[in-house]
Amino acid sequence: MRRWIMLSSRTALIAIGYLTLALSPAFAQSSELICNGEAGPLLQIGQQGPNRLELSEPPGGRLLEMDHWNICFRCAGFPRLDIKLRDVNSEKGGVQILAEAWRCTDTTAPETSTPEMYCIAKAGIRVGNKDTQKCSFPKGTTLAALWTALTHSPPPDKVDLWWSFPQ
Repeated sequence: MRRWIMLSSRTALIAIGYLTLALSPAFAQSSELICNGEAGPLLQIGQQGPNRLELSEPPGGRLLEMDHWNICFRCAGFPRLDIKLRDVNSEKGGVQILAEAWRCTDTTAPETSTPEMYCIAKAGIRVGNKDTQKCSFPKGTTLAALWTALTHSPPPDKVDLWWSFPQ
């Protein structure tokens, strides 16, 4: 019994350490991002090369490539990010990531830097015709940080009304 308690305590400490790292604003600004689902990392962005990410979907994982990025900043309601991806290694159904972008509460970005003024927290991932899975980005993840991690490049200069890729 005592060994089980020590093992549980150790597991809890490791989980807290990973959670602290994942929620750190500095981690959110790095070149790699992880969007955590209920069972751990669901999307790993930035490790697979430009415009690619890994979807942790059993069995194994899927390597996805960005086909389209679309967001309208001045449309009705809050801006909604829509990323369409395709599987690099197979003809499986496409993947779509949908997320609402909110004005960051603690941003120091200039008014002219729309990608740095908007943050995303939760995202829905739709795989083919399956129900949407949910994941959470680290606190303070801006659209600029997501774009940089995904494309390995700075955000486009003109994103005032629409931000689309490819243009």
